[in-house]
Amino acid sequence: MACKAASLRAYLRYLHRQEIIPTDPGRSLRAPKGEARLPRVPRQAEAVALLDAASAAELDDDDTAGAATAWRDLAVLEVLYGAGLRVSECCGLTLESVDTNRG
Repeated sequence: MACKAASLRAYLRYLHRQEIIPTDPGRSLRAPKGEARLPRVPRQAEAVALLDAASAAELDDDDTAGAATAWRDLAVLEVLYGAGLRVSECCGLTLESVDTNRG
């Protein structure tokens, strides 16, 4: 419904600019707002299960790349959950954003 209302407002605005209609009736057209939903936060048991599954990944001595990937994935999950970060915030972290003095 909101997309249709936006399309109609844009079309009416175009018609008004082209002087096809004398006024823009779309200015008073409002679309219904959707429900604002907060993101679902994993429960503690779900987070523990996720971290346990990541730490139980095969750490084969012959596969150093696989072990490094498993450790990286576990570290990212720990940072995401422990700091309450969004994925985009985690992706934007740099070495300079780590405060080793304060832990």
